[in-house]
Amino acid sequence: MALPGVIPCKVSDEAAGYLSTAPVNRVDLTSAELVGKIVGVCGKNPERVARILARGSLVNGDLRFRWVGVGAAAGEIAEFLKEFPEDDPSRTFDPQQCLRIVFHGPRGRTELTREAGRQTRALRRRNFWDEALPLLARLPLRYERYSYSDGCDVFAADLSREAAAGLRDSARLLRYTILEAQIKNLDAASVSFYQPR
Repeated sequence: MALPGVIPCKVSDEAAGYLSTAPVNRVDLTSAELVGKIVGVCGKNPERVARILARGSLVNGDLRFRWVGVGAAAGEIAEFLKEFPEDDPSRTFDPQQCLRIVFHGPRGRTELTREAGRQTRALRRRNFWDEALPLLARLPLRYERYSYSDGCDVFAADLSREAAAGLRDSARLLRYTILEAQIKNLDAASVSFYQPR
């Protein structure tokens, strides 16, 4: 059985908790979009992808996706997965293409998008993103993986004390005080960069 072109899904927020009710949104995803979300969770394993498609349910981060189960043979899924990118350690990091930075530490992760990092406070011309990214890009970067759920190559580096101090100093440029506080109290050990392919 061929995969349908569009699969209607119900999407709900798993983080809502058992006492609160989260709205359920209905979205139409193409087969490629839904399989991309599945592959982002379980990798390019045709048997697992086929089982999840047939089950009709996937939890990806804080979101739960539900759909009417779709039956497909593992061989058919394997052919479909050939269209998905592979990890490519030969790729190089281009700071101009970076969309998101994630800081990883013992207390969790702090995420910063390019859009939020480039917003400035009133009467300031400089922004955090343009100050921090060149500083971070000088760290010894390594290719980590291709993230199917993000459609990005992920590069990573260990965060040096000097780089962390530079980030804390530049945090005053952030428009949002919550982000500023998170960066000023940063205890990250490593940082990941997301670059679209």
